[in-house]
Amino acid sequence: MQSVGVTPNFITYSVLLDGLCKNRRVNEALSLFRIIINNGIHPNVALYTVLIDGCCKNGKLGIALDLFSELCSRGLQPNIVTYNAMINGLCNEGLIEEAKELVMKMEKNSVFPNNVTYNIILQGILKGKKLKDALLHMKEMDARGFSVDASSFYLLLESIPAEEQDSNFADLIIKLVPQDILKSKFKPVGCWDVAGMCRLALDDYPIMAKS
Repeated sequence: MQSVGVTPNFITYSVLLDGLCKNRRVNEALSLFRIIINNGIHPNVALYTVLIDGCCKNGKLGIALDLFSELCSRGLQPNIVTYNAMINGLCNEGLIEEAKELVMKMEKNSVFPNNVTYNIILQGILKGKKLKDALLHMKEMDARGFSVDASSFYLLLESIPAEEQDSNFADLIIKLVPQDILKSKFKPVGCWDVAGMCRLALDDYPIMAKS
């Protein structure tokens, strides 16, 4: 680009870094990032966020944490997208408590968790098979006015064994899952029959059928 007189900008660099990360070429993205800095360009929060997200999704949590610290040391303020990317990386590694600590840190910095934040943590809890923690987290979501998204809903249904089925989960599902998701025709393999517990509340709509 520069050879033909076109100077790349932050959007250009962001697209390049994102493309490299999505194609699992994270090391190349990191090298490009350092070249950008060495050329005297001061990266913004968006560039850091792209790299942090790419590292987290490619199993490089340690590097993502270093980038997050570097971002803060440069006087930049992580935004909700940056925090969610970092929280997702922690949850993917089963570090749920660390993810929750980061949520508290972001709130102290006046960046408040959103629906995405809470669903990322819920999915991390469910992947760790910590059903009691999932129930507590869903109650907190209810108290804060958040809802369960489609990915969390299907993971929830697949994660709860028959012996754990009770009205606590059913009631929260009815409250937290949007009706369009509840009435989806999607039927995850091996899920439990939430319809049996929720039928009256949902006008006899068969949400799920056992496979």
